[in-house]
Amino acid sequence: MPIRLASRCAVLTLLASLGCVLPACTHTDIAHESFHRRERTIAVEISGDSPEVGVPIAVDVHNHAGSVIVEVDDALDAPEIKAALLRPDHKPRADMPETDPEDAITASFIPASDAGAPTSASTLRIVTSLGDDYPRGSKIALRVRVPRCDGLSVVNNGGPIVILGTDGAVTAQNGVVTGEGGRIEYRTSKPFRDPVALITTSGRISAVIGPGGAGQLELDTEQGQCFFNSSYGLQTDVAPGPRSYRGTWNGGRTPFVARSGDGDITVMVKPDAEQYSTADDWMALFFD
Repeated sequence: MPIRLASRCAVLTLLASLGCVLPACTHTDIAHESFHRRERTIAVEISGDSPEVGVPIAVDVHNHAGSVIVEVDDALDAPEIKAALLRPDHKPRADMPETDPEDAITASFIPASDAGAPTSASTLRIVTSLGDDYPRGSKIALRVRVPRCDGLSVVNNGGPIVILGTDGAVTAQNGVVTGEGGRIEYRTSKPFRDPVALITTSGRISAVIGPGGAGQLELDTEQGQCFFNSSYGLQTDVAPGPRSYRGTWNGGRTPFVARSGDGDITVMVKPDAEQYSTADDWMALFFD
């Protein structure tokens, strides 16, 4: 997209001429970490009995609006949740409540028997809710770090979803409640063997998965292009379209579905997928 690239280069040239220095960025989510103006942090305590080490954990996130990062870090002994309240339009507001209600963010462990899960996994459920006391457009930025994740469901509105290092089935829905979506980024080195569904009303979708796996890809966008790239394994029944891609990877039957109302969709197979970053990720500093 030459026009888009030229406009971005012009912005960076202007910043350089003004002596601006880009902040240090990590692979996690540079837009979230570097440029969201935060009103204040919100304390989050996890209720319920923490599962024993080694017990499978599923994560279920329902965010009122904002952004969600879910990251697996096997060096952790227990989940960590950080949350920040974001001002509307990143501007100070006199009508912002001085304190947050206790139920603004709830997090709890739910045993498999109570969650109705068919497996022995416990569920870490996180729900945010901003009432009428908050100005319209207020959002919450969530960052969830867990020692393991054996299944994930995220429902978000109006911001990015970033998923790193999870295992098991993944469902990420952005904008399906309010219509305001955002980009979805999914990277994991775990073998692809469980269904994945990444859906947003608007915004690009990028996924990087490890070489070990097999599945059927269904990529669709209403505005943009769809790509699947892999130097590993065998691609068959490939049927690319103007705004879609269909194909079978390594003869698998497991579905990998990605749909965007407005944005490119890119799925790549790379070693060390969690450390890989698409070439334009740093552009999110200015254009996300």
